[in-house]
Amino acid sequence: MSGVAVAHRVGYKEANRVEFTVKDAKQAGLWGKAGSWQQYPKRMLQWRAVGLLARDVFPDVLGGF
Repeated sequence: MSGVAVAHRVGYKEANRVEFTVKDAKQAGLWGKAGSWQQYPKRMLQWRAVGLLARDVFPDVLGGF
């Protein structure tokens, strides 16, 4: 199981793709956490992928974060 996000920025030749897996979540200490990670694990993986992609592709929009 994993979450995947894809975005294409104007001026870039190719789209960027980020995948966040259960293994990644376990390494980050997120997998099995009480709350949303137990209730909606697929959704949490998706949103983690979206956040990483946004930081990679649109750092200027996010204020450099």
